[in-house]
Amino acid sequence: KVLNDHPEIFYFTHENSYYWSNGRLEFKYKYPKDQIESMVTVLNQKIASILGSAIKSNMCELEKELALHNYLVLNTAYDYENLKNNTIPELSYEAYGCLIDGIAVCDGYAKAMKLLLNQVGIEALRVIGEGKGESHAWNLVKIDGFWYHLDVTWDDPVPDVPNRVRYTYFNLPDSVMEKDHTWTASDYPQADQSTYLYFQEMAEAVFDNGYFFYRNEADYNKLYKISLKGTGKTKLSEDVPYYLIVDGDWIYYSNYSWGGYLFKIKTDGTERSALNEVHSVELSLVDGWLTYKDHDRGTVDRIFVGSSTVPVTEVILDQTQITLRSGSAGRLFATVVPANATNQNVFWESSNPAVVTVVNGQIEAVGPGNAEITVITENGQRTANCSVVVYPSAQKSEPLNLKLWEPKTVYPAKTWRITFNQEVNQTSLTEENIYVTDEEDYTFPVRFIASGQILEVEPLYAYPMEKTFYLNVTSGVKSITKQALKQGVRLPFTISNRLAS
Repeated sequence: KVLNDHPEIFYFTHENSYYWSNGRLEFKYKYPKDQIESMVTVLNQKIASILGSAIKSNMCELEKELALHNYLVLNTAYDYENLKNNTIPELSYEAYGCLIDGIAVCDGYAKAMKLLLNQVGIEALRVIGEGKGESHAWNLVKIDGFWYHLDVTWDDPVPDVPNRVRYTYFNLPDSVMEKDHTWTASDYPQADQSTYLYFQEMAEAVFDNGYFFYRNEADYNKLYKISLKGTGKTKLSEDVPYYLIVDGDWIYYSNYSWGGYLFKIKTDGTERSALNEVHSVELSLVDGWLTYKDHDRGTVDRIFVGSSTVPVTEVILDQTQITLRSGSAGRLFATVVPANATNQNVFWESSNPAVVTVVNGQIEAVGPGNAEITVITENGQRTANCSVVVYPSAQKSEPLNLKLWEPKTVYPAKTWRITFNQEVNQTSLTEENIYVTDEEDYTFPVRFIASGQILEVEPLYAYPMEKTFYLNVTSGVKSITKQALKQGVRLPFTISNRLAS
């Protein structure tokens, strides 16, 4: 039951796990501890990224469910090849495989859907049963106080079809679900509401601005629209539309009532017209260009139709390099260009979550190392990167009897050059005698280069911008005649690109 309630626990294995007669539990895991910690961090970051981009604060429960359903369908492929070869990897059965690898079987879809729904406060269960006589898993979801069946797996076309979402198994009552699914009814709550049966009509649908535009199976596949809540149902045309695209006030489609020719029509059903005279398939619309494949010749062509949407041309980060102490935090801000771009949504990713994680631009330094933070526009066409260096966290007490020198402002890569009045004893140049600390007295990694009377102190990484550090040289530094400094020094310096010294 614990595992069923917590699909985020993907690393437990029943094999060699025991319950002893003395009440002692012995658990075994699929991976080493450090790998599990890293994978959990990756999963949590991905969940936060999905919710940050797909879920808006003003959404109702149905809108949240729809957004997460569509995300999984559009970003997951059913692991069909491994199923055929009987080589399905363990992670394809888990929420991790679905969300991180983008590949899953029914159990992975169901666990991922439960995990995401629970994260946004919607009750959901994983149902174990059969679908068309085969072992199968899906969800029961509680929307506005009532339970409904939801089978994301069977709403995802196999083989995978980009940008295609089905709603055949979206919020069904028991009476409809039991036509091709079986389960032990006494183990689960009853789903007896038929509120959302209008989804059953949708052979192909696009959701835009609160409405579904769809091919209605209940009316000979004609073009219809209906609101999310099932109101305002309207037949827009007698056409049979395939490869639907909605852009602003226009719907584009391959008209199978007219030889598969490319057509457009307004979202209110007016101004219908043909755009070409070839059987057009695999439609896509990018930056005002409607691209299609000629079904008969196999060639690809495009038509400029303009766009009511303003495309993103660039995404810019406010920083391209960041240095952080392990355990500290930072912030990145992304600017979408142009400012009036229609879709301003972005995703965040870290190349190494064991070093740094990122959620909606908020950075957490996890451990020493290097990583790349990438921000990606929702359509995936524009990216920007920031290199992150995390240095180890080690704190020193402020040394006594250090003379405080006048503060300096320096560049991030500043190398300090210190000249002594005698040649320096190399053995006295230790991390205890020469070091750099930040404002909280955490050490910043540096290396020493000494020659004769000259000592250079060079940072291993660029100092973080607009931060204050201290170069500490204690009286433990000695000359080759073993004379110690009369008094150590402490030099404050602030990092800036505007002024160097």
